Parts: sequence; C-alpha cells; structure tokens
Amino acid sequence: MDPFTQGLLGAAAVQVSKVPRKSARLAALVGALGGMAADLDVLITSKTNPLLAFEYHRHFTHSLVFVPAGGALVGLAIWALLTKLLKREAELKLCILWATVGYATHAVLDACTSYGTLLLWPLFPQRVAWDLIAVIDPIFTLALLVGVVASLRTRRPTGASLALLAAGLYLGANALQSSRVEKLIRGVARERDHAITRLAIHPTLFNNLVWRVLYLDQQDVIHAQAVHAGWFGDLALFEGGSAPRMDRRRDYPQIPNGSVLARDLDLFDHFSARFVGSAEASPNHEYGDLRYSILPNGLAPLWGIRFDPSRPQAHAEVWFNRRYSNDDLKIFWNMLRGNPWADREAP
Repeated sequence: MDPFTQGLLGAAAVQVSKVPRKSARLAALVGALGGMAADLDVLITSKTNPLLAFEYHRHFTHSLVFVPAGGALVGLAIWALLTKLLKREAELKLCILWATVGYATHAVLDACTSYGTLLLWPLFPQRVAWDLIAVIDPIFTLALLVGVVASLRTRRPTGASLALLAAGLYLGANALQSSRVEKLIRGVARERDHAITRLAIHPTLFNNLVWRVLYLDQQDVIHAQAVHAGWFGDLALFEGGSAPRMDRRRDYPQIPNGSVLARDLDLFDHFSARFVGSAEASPNHEYGDLRYSILPNGLAPLWGIRFDPSRPQAHAEVWFNRRYSNDDLKIFWNMLRGNPWADREAP
C-alpha cells in the first residue's frame, strides 16, 4: 500500500492498545512511523544490477520474522531523535513497543495487495499476495484517516477501533467480490475449453468495482480481461487479449543455467508470479510483468525487462511505461460505470 495508508494503519493499531492519554499523540506518531518504515527497502538499489530493487522490495523487511528487529530499530531511532536532538522526554521501552506494533501492520497489509510480499521469509520463499485491495484505495484510506483523527482529538481508542473494524469489513467485502469474479471467469474459461493452470484476480487502482483478471491456460498462454463487479448488480465482462508466456528454458535454451542473465530472467518470472509475456513478437527480447497494465483488460505492462540472449553474463535492463492517453482514461471510466462501450479488446 501507499506510505500514507501504511502510516495510518500503524497509528490506528497503536491507538487501540493501552496507551496513557497523555502519550496518545506521541504513540500514534511513533506507530505511524513504524508502519511506514518497512518500505525503506526501496533504498536497496544497484547501478550494475537493475533487478536488485525488484528482488529486495517487500523482502526481508516485510517478513513477520523481522518485525521485532525492525520495530526495535525504528523505536530506537525515534527515541534518539526525541531525546538527543529535540530534548523531549520519551521512554525507550514504549517507543520500541509502539514502533513494533506499527511495524507489524505493514507486511500484513501489503500481503493483501497483488504485488507480493515475502511474509514468511526465510521459511517460505514464496511471495504472499491475497489480491484483496489495490495499492491505492481512497475508501480504505479515508476510513483509517477518520478513525485516527477522531482518536487523536478525543485521546480515546474508539475512533481507531471503529476504523480498524471498517477496514476489516472492507477487505472482507473485497474477498466476496473476488469470489464472484472468479466464478464468472472459470465459467468463461470452460466455455473456451481452457484449463486454468494459474489465476490472478485483483482490484484496479482507486476502486473495488473493476477487477483485472489474468489466467494461464494449458497451452501456456496468458489471457487478460476485466470484470465490472457492481456492489449490488450483475457482473460485466470486458474482453482483453492474450499472449504466450515467456519461458526461459523453452524460449531461450542458449542461455546457460546459472548465468547472470538466467538468474535475472528466473527472478523476474518469480517476481511476476509467472505472468511474463509480450502481446507482440519481441525482436528486442522485451517482456513485461503482465499482472499490471495500462488498461484493466490490456496487455500493455507498466514495467518489464529487455535483454540480449547473446550476452548471458550481462544483466537484463528494466524499463517502465507510464503513458496514459485520454482514450485510456475514457475507457477506464466507462469500465467503472460498467458501460458496454468499453467492451472491446484493449492494447
């Protein structure tokens, strides 16, 4: 999730714990900073290895095992800042406790998104992604904001408690939405004689009405579509395109196992939950993470890699695509309304 929402959740979690009224605001601040701190892993980058950031974002800093260490480090840093630089009284034990509570909320919320989080590292290297909420969701954020502000004003936990309850109910409602979408998609796949070997369903940015759906069939082809799932109405399917999945061993047998490039391709495939492909033939060996696209039913990825298979000891390059056109926005708006006008194949 976005840092602001992560901070609000951390603050709310601290506010519902037993905090002295005189320390309520400081506790909320420390909890908020703890709730945001795990994303400092974005500082782990390399000029020589572009994929390092993909590998370590939401990695060990987002593991439940790391929560005590992460909370202690954040709490100690805040305590030092308060007492040494700002000359304010603060108890180290409480700073560490509040920071740890906030820190613990971060990875759990991130696991509710579709990006993937190493929640159980190092025991299990698989990325956990429950696909329940987009990385930016105004309704979810607003509920937390209102509750946190209410508790700050009253210095009582009631507002934060209600906000956490609302947030939990919202995630539960999204789980029901996802199950409705899955039922529809599995029926569509059966009509197409497709056996689904991998399925991804997640809400799109800013809403829980339009859901992006990807599935991999028995021919190793990725199919994209979008579904409008009204809260009280029928589902509307918006057809998308299809693309063959990129498989390093099958498509690039000339790249030696264990080489730098082989590791990069395997890492990107793992990071992208095996939804790596290109909607068109790729003479430049350019592929994208098809989980995320310009349009919910499209195959124009937001980021990807390009590489030279004749240079197996060279790293793959990373590229990003943020080019939205006015037509894209119109199509997305019509999808939000469930308008059949948007029911056409997207680029």
